[in-house]
Amino acid sequence: MERQPVLYLVASGASPARELPGVVAELAGQWDICVITTREGSRFFDVGEMAELTGHPVRTSFKDPDAPDVLPPADAFAAVPATFNTVNKWAAGISDTLALGLLNEAVGLGRPIVTVPWPNAPLARHPAFGRSILMLRECGISVIYDPGSIPDDSKPGQATFPWEMFRAELARIRAGLQGELPVRRGLRQDGGMSESRFGMTELEDLPDDLRERVGEIAARSGFVPNIFRALGHRPAELRAFLDYHDALMDKTDGLSKAERELVVVATSAANFCTYCIVAHGAILRIRAKDPILADQVAANPWQVELDGRRRAIVDLALALVRTPEYFGDTDIAAARDAGLTDDEIWDVGAITALFAASNRLAHLTALQPNAEFYPMGR
Repeated sequence: MERQPVLYLVASGASPARELPGVVAELAGQWDICVITTREGSRFFDVGEMAELTGHPVRTSFKDPDAPDVLPPADAFAAVPATFNTVNKWAAGISDTLALGLLNEAVGLGRPIVTVPWPNAPLARHPAFGRSILMLRECGISVIYDPGSIPDDSKPGQATFPWEMFRAELARIRAGLQGELPVRRGLRQDGGMSESRFGMTELEDLPDDLRERVGEIAARSGFVPNIFRALGHRPAELRAFLDYHDALMDKTDGLSKAERELVVVATSAANFCTYCIVAHGAILRIRAKDPILADQVAANPWQVELDGRRRAIVDLALALVRTPEYFGDTDIAAARDAGLTDDEIWDVGAITALFAASNRLAHLTALQPNAEFYPMGR
């Protein structure tokens, strides 16, 4: 019989864990599943029945260092569901439970990992949670998270756990392990992050006009943003990107420069683009003279508290970026009612469109943010 890849399924104490026995039974023909759970997670299903279902003991605590392993080595990991505590501790590298210890080791080993965070809405608005989500994504972890589907007492019936997306991501990981697709591995063997799948073009290797143009940016910031290095091997496209970027982002009438960056951070968060969230989050902190706004917007642009004008700008951008098939006159009317001019509405839409392209290029290349962005404006 062909060996099935080993999946460590790590469960935290949240209500979707009640559905894990059925999910495990469904996946049994595709994976050799080993279940590890936090102490709270073990309250949501029968541990004995789960062990019988998987053929492996369910582990909840550390073993004696000299005791033999009772589980086979893992090929992949799934942290499902992952609570607020689990997400934040994991991102911080805390290993005070077996579940967290194994997840942190998985990051260091470069194993493919998928996780589905499941906080309630108030916890999701805590700035630490958004930063933790970003950190996990920067480690190459596939994070399935939709703020519009998590539990929220103010919106009964909203909570919908994304089991189908989870199954699809597991199928993609399994195909990668079997050589049918590339496996997503975020960390290099030296523990660093691969900057781009397609390599980088250094400043001195750019054509003269681009070397001068990007060099001016580097002189102001003290470094060359990786997006320019990533696009450098396609000079015509880099020129077009810079031209459209400058035409939209350097305007001095209508939207303020902070409001323009607000659109970028909000839509990049909706598109799960780590590079643009981090890079433009830094610029937003500087433009808005606010060290926490960017983190709050990145964590949950739908529910972050904003003044009326900023809320209207973000709502318009989110409607266009997430559900463009439903975008229409009602969205435009709401923006006008909030006081936005037609030129400002156009700019919100154009910035949303430009950075939708930028987001997808960052996804295509697995582009990583420059380390210099993180402390800027804090």
